[in-house]
Amino acid sequence: MHVWEIIKAFKRNKEFKEEVKDYHKSKGTLPFPIKQPLPYDLIRKIVQYRVASNLKKAERKSQSRRS
Repeated sequence: MHVWEIIKAFKRNKEFKEEVKDYHKSKGTLPFPIKQPLPYDLIRKIVQYRVASNLKKAERKSQSRRS
């Protein structure tokens, strides 16, 4: 199996809930069956979500340090 460690993305975001329902979800991972093509669009969406989330978190942290 291809295993992508994706923490929090599909747990918190309702947008991904429907898209990941066909895959077995365990804590912090989203395994994709090796005999099926990787769902690149889903992976791209999750990565973009995490990047945006991390940027927002870094900005908030940066602002709190300035105060």
